[in-house]
Amino acid sequence: MFLTFPAHIISLVRFAQSMAERLAVGLAGRLGIGRFGHTVFLPREDHQRLDAEIGYIELLMRRALFLIAAGRGALPPVARRAGAAPPVKSGAPARLPGKPRVPLFRLTEPETLRARKTVDIRDPFSHPALHPAQAEWTRPALEAPAALLPAGRLVRRYQALAALFDNAEPHILRMRRLIWQKPRSVLASGPASDAPSAHINMINRRILRMLQAEAQGAARLLDPG
Repeated sequence: MFLTFPAHIISLVRFAQSMAERLAVGLAGRLGIGRFGHTVFLPREDHQRLDAEIGYIELLMRRALFLIAAGRGALPPVARRAGAAPPVKSGAPARLPGKPRVPLFRLTEPETLRARKTVDIRDPFSHPALHPAQAEWTRPALEAPAALLPAGRLVRRYQALAALFDNAEPHILRMRRLIWQKPRSVLASGPASDAPSAHINMINRRILRMLQAEAQGAARLLDPG
């Protein structure tokens, strides 16, 4: 089964794709991505801002891919051959064939976000336990050191987006197979789908809400029950 969308929805999807890629262009420099690696740690405020911006782009692209897949039609899962390794779940992060260092874009969203532990890297003098001999030493009143958070996870999410922008067709194919059985479970509904972050402006939130509404409507048509 496939859906036929009016011109204004097709235009909305194309605009969202273009906007998402445009927003992602400037993130590489802010993550310090270059030929020899990337920034290892980021100040907490920068980390939170980049996390929100990458998350917003991911939300846009999941909904765009969902609508494109619905327009082309759902496909049944690939039949597993005898003795073959179990397939990777279509919506879960994995590795692109032939490119082991490039993460695969996640198509699904969890119903509840898992609490992630973060590590603060501060000046050693702010952690007396690390320097027992200096525990009683009183440091002169200076500006409090800024907390640093590891940037690796953000970089991997950005790399997955970059691979998606380079070639969306394999991801559309994965989405077409993913919506075959339970299209309503692909995109979780809730506050996350409205990007409730101060780092995302109101106009961009409105575009996401419009895309979310169309995706939810398409899911109901694909799965009336």
